[in-house]
Amino acid sequence: MIRTSWNGVFATPDVGLRIWSKSARSSADWSNPEYDTLLARAAESDTTDERYRLLQLAESMLVSAAPFVPVAHYTQIFLEKADC
Repeated sequence: MIRTSWNGVFATPDVGLRIWSKSARSSADWSNPEYDTLLARAAESDTTDERYRLLQLAESMLVSAAPFVPVAHYTQIFLEKADC
């Protein structure tokens, strides 16, 4: 068992999925060529709808394989004054 954390740099749906691709160094040592193909096809997609459809398929594959089990979720609370 390991404890790790990760935060996305860009607000795109594939950021969290790419950390599980073969090209990434996955702590779980999991890889799936079909998963990698879906991510590649999504990156090359011409339409947003097609891209999201392919990313949803990849996400379903990742969840079914369960190479990790989230046990905690970090949060940060920010207080912001509206009239600054």
